[in-house]
Amino acid sequence: MVSTFTRVVRHTWWGILLAACLPALLAGDGGPPGKPLERPNALDVAWTFRTDGRALDVSDTAAAMNDAMLAIPQGPTVSVVDTRTGRLLSTVKTSAGRITPVGFSGGVMLAVEERDSGEKSLNGYDPATGGKLWRRTRSPGARPEEGDDWLRATPLLTGPGPVVETSGGRLVGLAPRTGAVRWSKRNPGLTRCEQPDPGDVGLPSPSDTVGATTRRIALLDRCSGPDAHLVLLDPRDGDTVRRVNLGP
Repeated sequence: MVSTFTRVVRHTWWGILLAACLPALLAGDGGPPGKPLERPNALDVAWTFRTDGRALDVSDTAAAMNDAMLAIPQGPTVSVVDTRTGRLLSTVKTSAGRITPVGFSGGVMLAVEERDSGEKSLNGYDPATGGKLWRRTRSPGARPEEGDDWLRATPLLTGPGPVVETSGGRLVGLAPRTGAVRWSKRNPGLTRCEQPDPGDVGLPSPSDTVGATTRRIALLDRCSGPDAHLVLLDPRDGDTVRRVNLGP
């Protein structure tokens, strides 16, 4: 009887002690005494970059970035900023009415310039100086009727340099510093779609079947039979590295 009473008293005191300490446990974060409670998902501002011109000029077009640089469009100019420090690296200026940064590839910033006449061009800029390295207004090897239709799809941003899709169903690798053609090959995901069946609506859009990382170009081949295939290409030369059957 005494033993049972002792256990009841002990449990009662433990309950009182826990009730007294619970508010402190909930309020604390387990850190050193006196340290303020911090939200685990709180983010600190590393740096702030103030742009020139109107706020609408900055918000009208999305910025482009990679791990090291940020390209902020402002009407006819683009500010290239170091993402690690927030320091302005260069300012790109154009005489065209509008410039839209596409991204960075091979150490070069790519941007599409659009003039008031509607003419568009793909341009390469040195992000360190803001100087223009090259300009292309037509697809490499384009027929006269194709015009600048190749700019309808965003260039693929790979490590060795940009890769563009032409309206004729080709992939073209460009040298990042000169814009010269390094290689040009038929899009293997569209090769077998050239002669569609009578019930087919036509070729799939290349931009719907192509993607890229810094080391690989990925193509979705939907034209080689009932099964879809993922085709991986080397952006250095356009050669096929691997082909994976994804099933029906």
